[in-house]
Amino acid sequence: MEHAEDFDFEEWSSLAVADPEAFEAKRQLAIEKVISSGAPEYRHRLRQLQWKVDAIRTASPNPMAACIRIYDLFSQHTFGPGGFLEILQQVSGGAWEHMGERPVRPLAAVLPLAPCRN
Repeated sequence: MEHAEDFDFEEWSSLAVADPEAFEAKRQLAIEKVISSGAPEYRHRLRQLQWKVDAIRTASPNPMAACIRIYDLFSQHTFGPGGFLEILQQVSGGAWEHMGERPVRPLAAVLPLAPCRN
């Protein structure tokens, strides 16, 4: 399995342009290596998740739309009901309760307006 520091973006990008079929084969092999390196009890779930990601990519009109939809999927699995954050809150007794929340602050001072008199 390649480590992040071993990933050569230019090589992958050039391959995608020059030979899309070879790029796809290499992408599938890299994904399978990552899934196979996972704990056996999680491999089926990882394959299901990859199937969902691939389905989103296929159904999206362009790569940016796919990226946004995949981001939304992972955000939901992290911050949504039954997501990673909720599980952390349960096992930690609420220590992670405010993680992911942005503090709300006013953007500007709000001035009271007096009623208009004609």
